Amino acid sequence: MRFIKILTVPVMMLLAGCAAQQSYPTATVVKNCSGTYLTIKGEDYKVCNRDMLENYTEGSTINVVYKDLDKCTPPKDEYVCLLYHPHKGAIQILEVK
Repeated sequence: MRFIKILTVPVMMLLAGCAAQQSYPTATVVKNCSGTYLTIKGEDYKVCNRDMLENYTEGSTINVVYKDLDKCTPPKDEYVCLLYHPHKGAIQILEVK
């Protein structure tokens, strides 16, 4: 019984460490008048907080941590672009590596 207790702690620490790791998928930056998008695994996602990518140019390859959103709230001080850019969903960038 004592052996199981001793073994349980390191195993739990190992599992907790694995769960805390974040993956940084590779993404390509796409910018046009309708907004900023990231292409991840062949799918485009609209970036809601595009200010995070203002220093990156069209075609830049980056690694990001993001979360999925239902939709973006459009900024009030910008013009409306009639270009339709199909995308799979909206995301918020949490970190760029």
